[in-house]
Amino acid sequence: MTFQLTAIDWSLFAYVWISVVLTGVILYLLSRRVSAGVPTIGQSLLEVVFDFIGGLARSSMAIDQDPFFLQLLVTLFLFLLVANFQGMIPGLHSPTANLNVTLAMALGVFVLTWVYGFAHRGIRYFEHWLHPGGGIGVAMSLINVIEDFSKPLTLAFRLFGNILVGEIFMGIIAGFGIYFFTGGFLAALFWWGFTAFVNVVQAFIFMILTLSYVAQTQAEH
Repeated sequence: MTFQLTAIDWSLFAYVWISVVLTGVILYLLSRRVSAGVPTIGQSLLEVVFDFIGGLARSSMAIDQDPFFLQLLVTLFLFLLVANFQGMIPGLHSPTANLNVTLAMALGVFVLTWVYGFAHRGIRYFEHWLHPGGGIGVAMSLINVIEDFSKPLTLAFRLFGNILVGEIFMGIIAGFGIYFFTGGFLAALFWWGFTAFVNVVQAFIFMILTLSYVAQTQAEH
């Protein structure tokens, strides 16, 4: 009996790092001339993103006491934007169209919620498994545990499924050749716009659910 490791998908590894590098370059270009005076266009765009996500976070938790988490949310959102749109570039693919990537990210979010939960409430973090309390809470405990552990699965499959479908249809449309340059151009353009919209929405949903799950660990009720 021999033991073999599963072969590494180096192309997927490369696509992930392309997204990482592109995200880093974009953040660097937007923030390299940050000043307290008249902001550049890049600084203004970055401030809009921080203000928007920060406003959402402040409505759920004391984000001003944890600037690292706000930076994490912004970075996560921008990375997902880059990764999702990467599949719309000829010759490249979206790493988020692969379940291994989305599942790894979802598990990272799951671990993050536990870290924040224990840091804020200690062992009392597990009290949410007995919600709403009393005999009903005991009866509902198994359902609450299943719901807790199903969160990374729903996060992973939602992002993976939507990005994969968009990438498949983009490939089909591009493969039609002459169809793309005839009457089907408008249809292809419409689908491109719809896919771009879905890419933004899915990045936002993943980010806002990450915020929601962490904020729930901070709530006392």
